[in-house]
Amino acid sequence: MEDISNMSFWDKHVLSLKSEISEGLDLSRGKVRLTISYNDSGYTEHLFNKYQDDDLFEMIKDPEYGNPPTIDEYSMSTLRCLDYMRYLERYVDLKEINNVIDFGSGYGNFCRIWKIFNPDVAYYNVDLEEMLEVQRDWIENTVENKEDIHYITHRQLDQVDTNKSLFIAAYSLSECSFDVRKEVEVYLKDYDYIIIIYNKMFNNEYDNVKYFNDIQETVLCNHECDVIFSEESSKWWLVCKKK
Repeated sequence: MEDISNMSFWDKHVLSLKSEISEGLDLSRGKVRLTISYNDSGYTEHLFNKYQDDDLFEMIKDPEYGNPPTIDEYSMSTLRCLDYMRYLERYVDLKEINNVIDFGSGYGNFCRIWKIFNPDVAYYNVDLEEMLEVQRDWIENTVENKEDIHYITHRQLDQVDTNKSLFIAAYSLSECSFDVRKEVEVYLKDYDYIIIIYNKMFNNEYDNVKYFNDIQETVLCNHECDVIFSEESSKWWLVCKKK
């Protein structure tokens, strides 16, 4: 039996996920649901009502592959991705973005929605090797336009095209160890736009509010940054644009 006593939070999580995924991807059960396809029925219904008249709404219905938990053909993941995009539009002209770097890509749903929104965008799924395999499988079976979709770990961020780039990390960079964050920080200065969504604390160990305030003065000193607290979701957003 593998010794997990010295494993990081995500190493332990991935070990559990691998066991479940080996039986076939089912986004509606177990740790898979809790980790990458979490569904709060009340919040899903709220977002459904909020966006049912949106131009993209009919186009982004959830595919059946992977059995995502849905309400009337829409998962919380899909509706939250749409919510992110509409929120981002307050700060970024999304049609001008050529390269999206999605750090912690879940099962690949944001990639699917971006490719519907802009088929020509280059999309980089950045994740652990085990999660990249999930994303490859799911995207292969759900995304029509697979051109210019990439799968890399954070140690391959030097391969990213940063021209007209958007780096987005939703509850991902904020859930990494400080060692991993330091490795990623090297590349943040190169992106035109940066959007990081985070909880105040992670694992009762990492003070994310302090961390993301601090890197604005060090790593992101060549960006204009704002920190926004969303009353609707009770989360923090770090929004940065290169000067």
